[in-house]
Amino acid sequence: MYITGQRSDQFIKDVSKATLNFKIIKDFAVEGSFYQRIAIINKNASGFDKSKSGLYLQQMESVIEQEAVVDAENNIEELLSRIPLN
Repeated sequence: MYITGQRSDQFIKDVSKATLNFKIIKDFAVEGSFYQRIAIINKNASGFDKSKSGLYLQQMESVIEQEAVVDAENNIEELLSRIPLN
């Protein structure tokens, strides 16, 4: 999921929606199916404020079981490593 927002409340709404979708996938995925939960966060969005959205990002990280914030501009290898090739 791509997370962005022009205002802080919009950004938090996107994070919350992603967390809910990831939780549904985690809880109700068909047994034997493989789903990769990836959050691509636009750190350049004017609504991105880690101090205001930190709690929401932590909740999402606990659901996806990995760090949520990937700096795609400076670390494209990290982002690509999270995308399954299967």
